[in-house]
Amino acid sequence: MKSTLFTLIILFIGFTSQGQTMPDVLGVWCSGKKDCKVQLYKNGNTIEGKVVWLLEDKDEHGNLLLDSKYKKPLVGLKILWDAVYNPITNYFENGIAYVKGHEFCGKFKLNKDGTLDVTGFICSLKFLKKTDTWTRVAE
Repeated sequence: MKSTLFTLIILFIGFTSQGQTMPDVLGVWCSGKKDCKVQLYKNGNTIEGKVVWLLEDKDEHGNLLLDSKYKKPLVGLKILWDAVYNPITNYFENGIAYVKGHEFCGKFKLNKDGTLDVTGFICSLKFLKKTDTWTRVAE
């Protein structure tokens, strides 16, 4: 009886801890259009992301493309912050995404096939959303 109870406790701990583990999303990801690479990294309890590569990072004069709002080079720009893993939904939620001078709300989820579904939306209008599927870049 004691060994059966012990086994059940170990199995329960295994199943509950398995659901609590944050999926490994850290690293470099390529956008669905293959025109941008973003590095996801941990900052405290949140996930952040910055642009590490662009297909076109210079204008017609050879100058680095700059962000329209901050006037900083796009490569190196932080474009995602405050995403927190929710083990109930398996999404990284409450993220803020910065795209072309505007901030959006967002979430992302690691799929079973190893891709990452990234969804962005206008914060006050969650039904107006767009999802892009990213692939991990081999290092």
